[in-house]
Amino acid sequence: KKADVFRRSMLGNYAYSIINGNRKKPERDKLIMLCFGLKLTSEEANLLLKKSSNGELYVRNPRDLVLIYALDRNQSVIEANNKLEELGLDELPLP
Repeated sequence: KKADVFRRSMLGNYAYSIINGNRKKPERDKLIMLCFGLKLTSEEANLLLKKSSNGELYVRNPRDLVLIYALDRNQSVIEANNKLEELGLDELPLP
């Protein structure tokens, strides 16, 4: 359900505007959060990021590596942010 995706992504109405195409080029971090909401794998997330002209998740980037790990283990945005914070990396923006 869309409501579940919105809740898991923690984007609220912003997720709705992305899904409906109201954002010509959504921010990369917001799309990554949407990937968490959709429960995508890192491979699927990279396809979405590539199609939206955003940089793909890159394994040699420490922040991206944490996000890849979290996506592939079906973790939440909060769990990913906790690990990012623990490592001193930039967290995904929460409302």
